[in-house]
Amino acid sequence: MYDILIVDDDLFALALLEEQLKNYGDFFTPVYASNGQEAVEILTQVEISLLVTDLIMPGDITGWHLIEYIETFHPHIPIVVITGCTDKDKIKKLKDRVRQILLK
Repeated sequence: MYDILIVDDDLFALALLEEQLKNYGDFFTPVYASNGQEAVEILTQVEISLLVTDLIMPGDITGWHLIEYIETFHPHIPIVVITGCTDKDKIKKLKDRVRQILLK
């Protein structure tokens, strides 16, 4: 079984993802964090197989910082970004760094 870390400060978005992922419980276990700091703490304790993160989150560790952290300390973990960011230049810079970009 695989653990997937899902990070988003929007609790409504987390609840929607949780509802959608219930049917896949035989394949993976979702682990949730509501900010980047929580995500880093989880990454030090749990072997994560996939990171799904928002980009824009409050606090010292945004989604952008979390991607850098993964690239540095866990480069084997694939990354999927779910974002409401509409800056096409920023999104374009992510294309080679993440597996998928999903717009909210």
